[in-house]
Amino acid sequence: MTDAEMTEPVHHMLAARDLLRAEHFLDSGYACAELIVGVKKNFGVALVTPALMNSSPQARAAAGFDRTPAGPGAPSRRSSTGAAG
Repeated sequence: MTDAEMTEPVHHMLAARDLLRAEHFLDSGYACAELIVGVKKNFGVALVTPALMNSSPQARAAAGFDRTPAGPGAPSRRSSTGAAG
């Protein structure tokens, strides 16, 4: 089993012994949204871990589309000429 796969069983063992803490600090190998949300929901523990960097070829080349977040505050990818352009 990977470390990430062991996170939930470890939290079950800690809960059984009343040893859970509010935060659990982890390395970047654990940065999975499903795990972070699941541990918070099931155990009330915030997993504190750095987000994994986007290492796709598009991100490394700074060209094309990648997984960079979109939304408020994100850099715009619109053409400077606009939609009619």
